[in-house]
Amino acid sequence: MTAILLSKLGSLLDEDEEQTKSSQVKEALRQVKKVREGEKLGPEGEVGLEANEAEAEEVPDEEEDIVPDEQPDDAWFIPVGWPQRKPREYYRGSDPEWRSFTEFAKNEERGRLVRSELAAIVHAHVSNDKRLQRILGTPISAKKIWLDVDFPYGPPQEYEQWG
Repeated sequence: MTAILLSKLGSLLDEDEEQTKSSQVKEALRQVKKVREGEKLGPEGEVGLEANEAEAEEVPDEEEDIVPDEQPDDAWFIPVGWPQRKPREYYRGSDPEWRSFTEFAKNEERGRLVRSELAAIVHAHVSNDKRLQRILGTPISAKKIWLDVDFPYGPPQEYEQWG
């Protein structure tokens, strides 16, 4: 019984028109569902006597009313309301990110290198800015540098948006 329906599905997949194919595939899937529920096949491979009536009247499928799990790529998202914060999460001592922060904090030489590189980058940008050269004069130099390294207590805050 299901072999006839599966052969119909195979022939439907070979057709060119998408509209016809999708409606015929839906009808064949309905027939497979009815066969699984125990109804008998008619002479043409349709399910019972109701299959000919089903061609005349389209029976709405219950599964079409359900929102699909995956949305198409060109779907629009319309936000409803304001974003809501999710509960804050904090790093544990065993988290790999937190371990890397503690290793960086313990390595004073590496911290000094990072601070000096950051100061050099900022100095290069400030020295090349014409507006700051007019205000501060040239050459622009830094006498003292004070940079603190602060580590976050947890990953970035997450938000949830309904739509």
